Amino acid sequence: MNSLLINRYEVIDTLGKGGFGETFLAKDTQMPSKKFVVIKKLKPLHDQTDNLDFLQKLFQKEAQVLEQLGQHCTQIPTLYASFIEDGQFYLIQEHIEGESLADIGIINFARCEAILSSLLNTLKYIHSQNIRLVAN
Repeated sequence: MNSLLINRYEVIDTLGKGGFGETFLAKDTQMPSKKFVVIKKLKPLHDQTDNLDFLQKLFQKEAQVLEQLGQHCTQIPTLYASFIEDGQFYLIQEHIEGESLADIGIINFARCEAILSSLLNTLKYIHSQNIRLVAN
């Protein structure tokens, strides 16, 4: 991956890799604060590369949904930008500082309950939006 995306986002570190793509920590070099952002590089499925128009429409729809959700729910990172560069799909989102559950280790029941309650409230909100990415 280029260390500078669209002459703006300077990649600092890899946060994770998975079946759907890669996630990076980056700095927004065009902001006075040089704030940190998260870059999500989405990996199209190998058997769908011949259907690029469909993938682009799906990507744009997903970006619209993420923008809407992030504006109305504080538990969902704000979407700052989405773009396609060199045939790759990118989302730029708010970086939220915090600890991973792996870093925290074993937690007591009360903390577990608080975390799950927050997650379930966020999931309830997402489901209440009746989001459909693909028409049946």
